[in-house]
Amino acid sequence: MSATGRTLVVNADDLGLSPAVDRGILAAHREGIVTSTSLLVTLPGFPAAVERLRACPALGVGIHLSLTCGQRVSPAHARSKLTGADGRLPSLRRLIARLALRRLDVEELTLELCAQVDRARAAGIQITHLDTHHNVHLHPLVWRAVERVAAEQRIAWVRFRGQAPLLWAAPRGAGLQGLLQRARQRAGAALVARAARGADPGVPRWIAGAPAPAGGVATGLEELLRALPVGVTELVCHPGEVDAELFRWDPGSGDRLAELEALRRPELRAELAASGVRCTHYGALGPAAELGA
Repeated sequence: MSATGRTLVVNADDLGLSPAVDRGILAAHREGIVTSTSLLVTLPGFPAAVERLRACPALGVGIHLSLTCGQRVSPAHARSKLTGADGRLPSLRRLIARLALRRLDVEELTLELCAQVDRARAAGIQITHLDTHHNVHLHPLVWRAVERVAAEQRIAWVRFRGQAPLLWAAPRGAGLQGLLQRARQRAGAALVARAARGADPGVPRWIAGAPAPAGGVATGLEELLRALPVGVTELVCHPGEVDAELFRWDPGSGDRLAELEALRRPELRAELAASGVRCTHYGALGPAAELGA
């Protein structure tokens, strides 16, 4: 396959986070433009999410590798620095602190992430790609572990491998909260740019979420889709309905409902087809090497 036209992978992260999120993702696939999803295997909702996927055979399924949410999958050991005796994965803040203090090693991270892939495969999931919850594989040590897992598990596609960011969703907070959001935005953009350094311009691009300008999520999404470049682009989104389980794992749940409504608008799919954009998932793209990644 060659990336001579415009190809779009619309990937909904966080399948398995909660029943309401699962309902939203699958509705955005059945009724809208979502073609791909990333599945969390470390949470109690994993088995139910797998069952729900049986009704959506055309939906590509990657693994949303987690080091910050849920229970570890690999066996714990006495010298483990990733989790405590209860096996609970650390918060994002604690994971970053442990990485900064060099308390974690690539071997333990690789063991855990491989175990997550194995759990998904044992449940019958045909894995199309890998990405991570909270994008923790932007950290060099976690990136090394994810690269090992991809090689050992023969998974061709990994988010950020050779990818260049097109857009980071603009934070809308005011005051101190807005200042902190903008600081995180700049730091994240710098890490993505480092990961994409030297990338061939023909390889996939990455869009970090549907933008929410003054006109709202739907308006921003339409503008973004009209400006798609030649090649493969991944649109990362987080559609979903809302329930108590969602707020248990993600207290700052963002605009999941707004994204769901924007992504499921019936005219979007027709507009993309009319403009010659091919909507697909990573499993239908062929080996990453064919696109220069």
